[in-house]
Parts: sequence; C-alpha cells; structure tokens
Amino acid sequence: MEVAPAAFVRRVGEDADGADRARKKQIHHVHTQSLVASRQDLGNVGARPTGLLSVSSDTAKSDVDAMKGNQKGEHAVSQEALELLADNALRSGLSKGPSTAPDDLTYRPIVLQTWFLGLIIAFNVSIMSLLVALCFKPKFDLLNEWAYFVLQIFPTIIGTVTFASLEAITTALSRITPFMRCARPGGDVAATSVLMQYIPMLSFADSAASRNWNLFCANVILWLGFPVLGLKAALLSASIETGVAEVTHWTLYALLAAYAIITLYVSWVVFYLRNRVTGLRKEWDTVNIADHLVLFRHSNFLDSFEGSCIATRKSILARLGSMQLKLQYWTQDDGQFWYGFNQMPRGVEEENPDTVVEAPDRSQDPQLSSEQLSRIRFKSVFTAMKRLPRVFFTTTAVLILIGYITALVLGSRQQTGNIFEMNISPGLSAFAFNFLLTSVLSLFSLFWEDVYLFTSITEPFVEMGKPGGATADEALLLKYTSTPRLIAIYDAAGRGHWKVVRTASFAMLQRLLPIIAGASVSVSSHNSDTTASMIQFSTPLSIITMAYLAAYSILIPYEDFESGYTRHLPRDSLSIGDLLSWTCSSDLLRKDAITSDGYESNPDTGLLAGNPFDTKATGPQSERWNMEARLRLAQLRFSFGLARVSSGGDAYTVGIKTDDDVPHLHRPMRGLRKRVARVKDEEKDAEVAEEKYRISGASKFAVADASEQNADAAGTGGPIAAENAVRQTGQEEE
Repeated sequence: MEVAPAAFVRRVGEDADGADRARKKQIHHVHTQSLVASRQDLGNVGARPTGLLSVSSDTAKSDVDAMKGNQKGEHAVSQEALELLADNALRSGLSKGPSTAPDDLTYRPIVLQTWFLGLIIAFNVSIMSLLVALCFKPKFDLLNEWAYFVLQIFPTIIGTVTFASLEAITTALSRITPFMRCARPGGDVAATSVLMQYIPMLSFADSAASRNWNLFCANVILWLGFPVLGLKAALLSASIETGVAEVTHWTLYALLAAYAIITLYVSWVVFYLRNRVTGLRKEWDTVNIADHLVLFRHSNFLDSFEGSCIATRKSILARLGSMQLKLQYWTQDDGQFWYGFNQMPRGVEEENPDTVVEAPDRSQDPQLSSEQLSRIRFKSVFTAMKRLPRVFFTTTAVLILIGYITALVLGSRQQTGNIFEMNISPGLSAFAFNFLLTSVLSLFSLFWEDVYLFTSITEPFVEMGKPGGATADEALLLKYTSTPRLIAIYDAAGRGHWKVVRTASFAMLQRLLPIIAGASVSVSSHNSDTTASMIQFSTPLSIITMAYLAAYSILIPYEDFESGYTRHLPRDSLSIGDLLSWTCSSDLLRKDAITSDGYESNPDTGLLAGNPFDTKATGPQSERWNMEARLRLAQLRFSFGLARVSSGGDAYTVGIKTDDDVPHLHRPMRGLRKRVARVKDEEKDAEVAEEKYRISGASKFAVADASEQNADAAGTGGPIAAENAVRQTGQEEE
C-alpha cells in the first residue's frame, strides 16, 4: 500500500482547513506545471458535445477582479496568470448550483444516524452503571454453576459488542469524510479528499497531516476498543469450587475510564453530524462503483486524471493534489441540475510570474508492451494479503495452539486436572492469561475484517477480469462492503462468489474466538495464600479454541495463495481517485450513449437509451433504482484491462471498458507457472509482448512499475522526467 507524502499532504491540508481565509485572500499556491496542465485539460472540456455546464461569467469576472485588486500587494500576479485564470473559469463551465437544493444532502449511513448512536450511548451508560455497582461490591457469591458460566462469558460478549460498534462508526465516518469535505462551502483540495486513502479508515499519519482531528480521534478510540476486550475477560476472577467471584480492581478502573472516553466520543459524533451536510443524497449512499461514476459523469476535470491509471500514488498527488474540488448541484446548458464533483477555479501565486511553461506534448506519452502493462495491471495487493501479515498471524495461531495443547497434556498427568497453582498474584495472572491472551486473539478480528474488505472490494474486478467480462449486477452494482454480513453471505453464495462467502463467515465466526478463549481460562486466588493464584483451563472451551487456531494455521495461508494474481490491481482501491483514474477515459463517463446502436435508434426503449449515469435533480431519474434499472437494461458486459480511450485513435488506457476489440492482459508468468508453461504458449506470449500501446496522458505521471528513485523524479520533475522513468523501466525489464 502506497502512502501519501506527509509533507505534501500537510501543506495541502493546511490549505484545505483554511479554505475560508484563502478564498477571502483570493490567492492560493499552485504549481506552474499544474496550472498549465489545468489550462490544457479544462480546455478539452469545451469539445464535449453535451453535458457542458452553463457558464457563470459573473463568478469568473469576480475572481479575476479580486486578483487584479491584489496585484499591488506583496504577491503580484502577472497579466498572463490573470488571463489564464479567466480562461480556466470560462472553459471549466462552472456555475453556481440552485439556491435551494432538491434535498438537504444530510443523509447518513445507518450506523451514523442519531437514533443508532443514541442506542450505543445508552448501552455504554448501562455498562458504566454495572461497573460502578461493582465498585461497591467487589466480592460476591455465585448461586450455581450457571452463574459461573455467565460470569465467564458475559463480560467478553459485552466487550465484543463495544468493539464492533466502534469499528462500524469509525469505518463509516471515514468512508463519508471525502464527500463531507468536498460538500463544504469552499470545497476541498483533491489531496485531502478524493485522493486520500479513507478505506477502510484514514491512518494516523494522514489524519494528522491533513488536520482531520475527527478521524484521528476515531482511530485512537478504535484502538482503545482492543484493550476493552481483554479487560472484560480479566474483570472477574471466579472459582467454581469456592463459589466466590472477585473483581480485579485495576481492570475495573481501566474499564470505567475507557467507557467514559468512548461515551464522550460517541456523543461528540452525534453533535458533530447534527444538521451537517454530508454530500450524500437522500436514500442514496455511495457504496458501489456505479454510485461513484454518477458523481463524475459531467465533471470538468476528467482530462486531468487521464494517464493516472498506471501511475504511482505519489506522482498523482504531486500532479493533481492541489485541485480544488466541490461536490454540489450544478446547472447544465439545458437548465437541468446534476449532482457531482467539479473543479473550482483558483487564484494564482507565482514566484516568477513572467515565466511561461509550455504545456507537455501528448506525443511524449509512453509506449508500453503488453508484458509491461500486465505487470502494472497486476502489481498491487492489500497489505493483509502480503507475506508479513500472513507469517505473523499464522505463527501466532500455531504458538497459542501449542500452548493450549501443552496445558491440557500437563493437566491430564496431575490429580488436580487442568488446575495449576502459580506463585504470582491473581492480578498478574489475570493480566497474562485473560487480558493478554484475549487481546492477542482480538487482533485476528482486524485481520479477517481486512481480508473480507479486500475480497469485497476486488470481487467486481475479478468478475471484470474474466475473458467474457461481467454484467452490471456482477460488477458495477456489487455492494458487499455496505451490505449486512448475513445478507452479503446469502447474496454471494447465490452468485458463486465463494471467497466472499468464506471470508465473511470467518470474519463473523472470529468474533466468537475472544469470547470462547476468555472463558476457557479462569483465574482465582489461592484459598490459603492471597499472593498465589490458581489457573484453570476448561477442557471443552479449550478444545474449541484449539480447533479455531488449527483452522487458522491452514486457512490464512490458503486464502492468501488461493487467488493468485486475480485480485491484484494497478493500485489498491482505497480512495475515490483510484476508481476515477480507471474510468476517466472510459465511454461510461465520456459518451452520452453507451448502449448498442439498436437500442439507441429505437425511441420506444425508453430506459435503454442514453447513458445510465445521467441523472437529474428531481423525478424518477434522480433516484438510485432508476439508474440501476437503466444500467441493467443496457445489457452491457464490462471488463477491466487495456482499453481504447473514448476519443479514439491509437491511444489506450487501463481501466473499465465495454469494448472487446483490445487484447486481454494476461496474468504475469512467474516462478513455477512460467517454468511449466508449454513452449508454444511462451512463444505466443513473446509475440504479444512485442506490440506496443501508447497510454494516453501517462507522460504526466510516474508509472507504477518505475523504481522509487524514478517515481520521485517523475512526481516532481514533470512529464520529461516521467518519460525518462518509463523508458528506463522498459530498458531494465528488457
């Protein structure tokens, strides 16, 4: 997984947080290279036959006039820059949206709605009340064996529910944050919105660099949920022989503090989201590929992303990170409104305003062989599916399994059974055998959730990567990431997506492991010596825990190796910009009619005509079901791989396509697969590898297959450095 340069994100994040101040000054810092590229890219929008927005000349004029007024100040702006800004403002086709939007754009996912957050607060308050009650009665008698069993299981169940609710809130809040940032009055820069990796959640480094303190605190609170599971398991020490349960004091106070912090945070989320514009339309949560494409159907910056399909994340940020984007309703030239992203014109500040940088020559776009493109196409995979996590979790499962086997074997050889006396305090024993053990096993929950997320995100690309492509239901409309888990398992089983079924099931069953493991070991104080403790292993629960761990030692490597290259992508699909880079040159966004000629020529087909991603602000065509029905009735098959750009010619891109006249990019042949391949297949692959394909717009970026040194050069040195990086990479491969 590639990480955004912290310094660059910090600079852009400061600009985003100070958007109101910056717009009052009307002067922003934009690289000269990005400015000239913006002039060329936005200029191409005017050539589009339809979908061009009406021009608000008053807005453009006011921006230019404001800059002229600042020319006498400390940061003077050249006449060329003023003309360029005016040209960009007019060519961008921007206009103010309607004064009254068709809806209030405050829709939230269920887990972020006030009533759901209120239930979580009430749940946490009730748990805090029980903990306070235990402060006044730290020792009590057990009525029967069932009471002992409940005390062993119930606290860990409560901890599991607490952690699951925190995880749901954090991931949902992270997912809608880029829409919220771009829906603000001043919009937001691309580096901290559509180009930032908000899936599954924003990292600590990116949160701090972009000054997104809400998600920073959300990450802190989420990691606070891990100790809660272990603390719950170590809260009570009970003995079935004595019939007495006793509270572990340090655990009790830690839980009280943790639940107080969690409750305050959830209350803050309720206050923060109250009447806040989220950028999501009513009953239309943006969860699948089709939902995202609707928001970019008429965007005026698609040309800027051209060539980013095979680029490194760092070079995309360097080139496009300073774009000011706005998510709102816009007017078209026919008076209709559409909802989506557009680039806002910005002021200019140049160190040398008299310097004019020539626009990059499109003829410099690199030509790559099918072998090189295959390596780029199948280059990246999620961190959870890489070697280090696989080795760590497999080794951890095996070591804990050995520990359980050792305990049961030793217990079978002594008269007391699985009860061991240890000369350490009960508190320390509870820390080691309850808190630490449960916390470590809780890490497997994160692992399986990441594996399920990886499987859910890549499943549409797996279907589109097949030779025959996939229908809309099999690819663009899949939404496993937002569907309730049981429904997702049922839906995936019906479609034959068995990896989704397996990983979703494992992620659900894993929630039980900390509960079972926490109850499999009980700690109590020694009858005659309070400084000693007694450790008892429950044979049935220990066997169940061992079965989990034995299965994990096999399933973790299997799920990692089973997919091979089928789930690899040019980059991990962790941001909105990743989807845009693979569709910006596609007919899906560029053409006004993507159905076959037979459907287009028949006016009676109704829903089948035109582009399904064309939506309106009101009426049936403003609703999701209408878009989905039109997409299904188009009866198209979608593929992911090498495709011709929408403008035609000999230029290509890597992304989602509907045409079948372009060679299929095969998985790279490496290791044993390459050695056992037949000779004629190797010769055929060699012939295909000789053919070169010009990747449109790639000269603006550093391609993903370049070395780190070349990537840095291309990210900061412009198109010439990018071309040199591509050529050097090709020479190294040859």
